[in-house]
Amino acid sequence: MTEEERQKTILELEQQVLGHKPWNQEPKLKTKKKGKCEVCGEELINGDCPEHAVHIRMHHQYLQRVRSQYE
Repeated sequence: MTEEERQKTILELEQQVLGHKPWNQEPKLKTKKKGKCEVCGEELINGDCPEHAVHIRMHHQYLQRVRSQYE
């Protein structure tokens, strides 16, 4: 058995055991979801809204959560 055949056999066995992903394949990197500002609905730039500070957005989220409890 040549080295090439040996490597091919090893790869086939790994694929059977691990599924279709070889062990040396790196997992996909998760990308950040592009969010929207909770107050104005504009796209966030690097997780921040240019119009509303983080504490204002968090306060708005809290108010909406509390309001929904009483609806």
